[in-house]
Amino acid sequence: MKNNRIYDPGAPDEIITEINLPIPVMELLKILREIEETHGELPWVEQVGSVLRITKHTPPTP
Repeated sequence: MKNNRIYDPGAPDEIITEINLPIPVMELLKILREIEETHGELPWVEQVGSVLRITKHTPPTP
């Protein structure tokens, strides 16, 4: 399976990673578990078009 993660060196610090969709659920859970272990908390996940954006904190409400 191809690597779904997108690396963007210019992304804001709060963005941990972005993942192209579709992605198998078990692979997504593995990535989220890895992020939780690294950062000590579950990340915020939102869908932006065909990408899942994973950030450190809940974005502010508009």
